[in-house]
Amino acid sequence: MSLILLKEWLNENVVKLRVDSIISQKCKPGQFVMIRVSELGERIPLTIYDYSRHDNYIELIFQIVGVTTDKLSHLDVGDKIMDLLGPLGNPISSLKENKVLVVAGGLGIVPMLAHLKKVYAKTIDGIYGVKKQDSLVLLEELRECVSNLSIFTEDGSYGSKGYVSNDLAVMLTNQKYDHVIAIGPIPMMSAVVDITKRYNIPTSVSLNPIMVDGTGMCGGCRVKVSGEVKFACIDGPEFEGLEVDFDELIIRSNIYTERGHNCGCEK
Repeated sequence: MSLILLKEWLNENVVKLRVDSIISQKCKPGQFVMIRVSELGERIPLTIYDYSRHDNYIELIFQIVGVTTDKLSHLDVGDKIMDLLGPLGNPISSLKENKVLVVAGGLGIVPMLAHLKKVYAKTIDGIYGVKKQDSLVLLEELRECVSNLSIFTEDGSYGSKGYVSNDLAVMLTNQKYDHVIAIGPIPMMSAVVDITKRYNIPTSVSLNPIMVDGTGMCGGCRVKVSGEVKFACIDGPEFEGLEVDFDELIIRSNIYTERGHNCGCEK
């Protein structure tokens, strides 16, 4: 069992937990853990947002979207998480480029900030999009990491109205970027990759949203990359977006949605 050291509500549906865990001694940016709250509960994957080897803790940020995340949100400082397994997945690679553009959608901001710990570009610009102003979290943390930041809300309640892909083509035309990192919902990453393909810009994506059991056994996170079947939880979660078959991935994801299955979206 893992002791909760700190709990913070980032908004009414998003929670940050600091958890005492030996996982902090081994984990690296880009990896995740599997959590089980109760003995009969399901296991869900959560990205490791931050960690401290000195103080022996990891930090997790999640959105309440189902039974397990709801139960997790009711735990408080001093309570214990029943099972915490990790670190899982492959760490991200260091990125040393001249100019990088990061594009985050929704709670994709969590793995994005984890990624930025390994980006050593001279200039980092950012685009961050959410449905409405209340959904913006970790905004100041992102501002500290980027030189120029554009914010989009679907309802226009903050920043510009629209989607992260709205001005992307214009930005890529007017400025030369060596690399793009896109993390968010699958349709958002697909839209970004559709644009970056035109400019042949390497584009890293993180397929955390499709992970389920974290071991590759369920097959729910399978994806075709350069024509080969990969599993996001064991081969990723980071992939070269230009090589991902998003068309097939979106079709399969929609099947889960139509059947009312969450398919690992409790992140």
